[in-house]
Amino acid sequence: MAKTRKEKKAMLDQYKDILSENPNYFLVSIDKAGMTEITELKKSLSDAGGQFVVLKNTLFKIAAHETEQPTKLQEM
Repeated sequence: MAKTRKEKKAMLDQYKDILSENPNYFLVSIDKAGMTEITELKKSLSDAGGQFVVLKNTLFKIAAHETEQPTKLQEM
């Protein structure tokens, strides 16, 4: 089901809060990581006091731009 404009605005605000509160982050491409790797990553992040968050790409890019975060992604 498609998101309403109001829902997208709320998600965008949430993403901006996440980026403002957490200046250190990295992105993971789901198609390049298997479930085992993702599960291990979630556990490692949790153990280190971090969190794993799934975001919508377009809204993340807008939030990154509006919070003056780097918008160019580097593949590893």
